[in-house]
Amino acid sequence: MVVMVLVKAVWLFWVAVMWVVVWGVVVGWVCGVVGVVVWLVVVWVVVMWVGVVYSRNWRKVAWMWVG
Repeated sequence: MVVMVLVKAVWLFWVAVMWVVVWGVVVGWVCGVVGVVVWLVVVWVVVMWVGVVYSRNWRKVAWMWVG
């Protein structure tokens, strides 16, 4: 009886550990993907903003290429 209780306790402990590990990996992967997407969106917005700002004045565009 005591052995069965110990076996069940150890089994439940390992199940809990595996859940934590699996969910930790999943959450970490999702956060990584979201971080990359956010970074790409920020870079795209900055590039578009710079393009709009410089496209209003062709001299600035020329100076950007020359200088």
